[in-house]
Formats: sequence, structure tokens, C-alpha cells
Amino acid sequence: MEKLICLYGPDGSGKTSIADLAANAIMKKVKRKIKKSWVRGSHLYVSLLARFLSRTYLFTGEDNPYYKIKIPPKLRKLWLVLEYTSFIIVFIGRIIIPRLLGFIVIAERSIVDFIVWILLTLRDPRLLNTIYMKSIISLALKYKCIYVTADPRILVSRRADELNLYKAIYQKIIYDYFAGLLGSPKVDTGRYDITTTVDHVLNYFLNSE
Repeated sequence: MEKLICLYGPDGSGKTSIADLAANAIMKKVKRKIKKSWVRGSHLYVSLLARFLSRTYLFTGEDNPYYKIKIPPKLRKLWLVLEYTSFIIVFIGRIIIPRLLGFIVIAERSIVDFIVWILLTLRDPRLLNTIYMKSIISLALKYKCIYVTADPRILVSRRADELNLYKAIYQKIIYDYFAGLLGSPKVDTGRYDITTTVDHVLNYFLNSE
């Protein structure tokens, strides 16, 4: 079985529920230590800096929905470097090291979620051409991940406090693109019940070599 069960997808798609149920199912099937984890964006010092900048007029905005900030165009490449370095540190700490220690890691958010986070919060697709984002995409190609998704209207119904239909559609378009680029298998939590969805995920990873 794979040492990493890697999920990604838009907000409200059901990744956390799948991760919780998958962890319980795996503990019954195999005698291995399980660790649930996630990696997205604005970790560590970026989180602290974002909290500070949210208090300033220049950086106030909705591009980063969790910290209520926007990054001015001239500072976006610098911010990308900060996000990139913090991501690498967290990825090593939350994904790589636990796997080396023998854990099966269930990542309810992963590499693609970071890529989408950068595109959504910095709003500059040209950043995909930087060496930082190219290296992250190369990293994503090395791991087997499942794309967890649903119809945008369903996503909004599940996350009405955070999403509107425009944001849900925009997120899904970006995720659909990267799912196609990576050739990731897809599970639609709007079409299947949670038990069936978890079975699909487990069958994929349990049968992986």
C-alpha cells in the first residue's frame, strides 16, 4: 500500500470527511501507524506576516480570504518566494518525515492545493512560469493523488459561509485543469455517497504498488 494517501480539491468537496473515514478504515485493515496531515499555503512566517499586514490599509483586501489581505502586484513575486519556502518546510515536516518514520500519511490537502492557493490569492497566472511554481508542479507529478470534487452549487451549499457560486466555479476550473494535467483519478462527492467515495479512494491506494 502507498505510504501517502493524497487528496486535493476545492473547498467543500469533502476531503476532510474522506480523510477521517479512510483513516478509520485503514486502521482496521493494516497494522500501520496513521497520520492525518495537510499542506496548503500561508504557513509559518507567512501566516504571521499576513496577520500583521491585515492591519494595514495597503494590504487590506479579499484575495486571501483567511487573512483578508491582498498583495500589491509589485510584491507578488517576493510573496511567492515566501510562500514557496514555507510550503517546502511544512511539506517536509508534515509529509516526508512521517513517511520516513513508517506512518501512512493521509493528506487531505496537498501539493495541488498549494498551487491553486497561489493562483487564487496572488491572482497572477504568470507566476506559473517561475522556477518556484515549475518545481512545485514537478513535485506534484511524482505523487499519486486523487482529485475530490463536486458540482459548484453543491460546494456552495456545503460552504455557504465561505463560498459564493462565482468563487466555487473559479476554483473548480483551476482544479479541473491541474487534474487533467496530472492525470489524477477523480471522485465526485456530489454523485456518490460518502461510503462509496471512501471505497473508491481506498481501492486506488490499497492496490497501488
